[in-house]
Amino acid sequence: MVYGYFQEGAYAPYVEISIFSGKNILYSPVILDTGFSGELKINHQMADELGIVAVEHASVATVYGQKIRVDFAHGFVELEGKKNVS
Repeated sequence: MVYGYFQEGAYAPYVEISIFSGKNILYSPVILDTGFSGELKINHQMADELGIVAVEHASVATVYGQKIRVDFAHGFVELEGKKNVS
């Protein structure tokens, strides 16, 4: 079972996650998204701290229609002992 919490003033549920890369690990609170697709997006600072190197790049449109470059690395999400490999 996954346990979460509500932060004061927030209306979305949060869960604590662990992000591993090699011997590096970060713990982070994230908003629980009931439409979770198996993708995890982190910022460049977290990627640098974990030693994650981008292997692909793509151009995507923001909600405002602006095109931005996004870096990708492949990994997997594990939840309650089940892995989703991307």
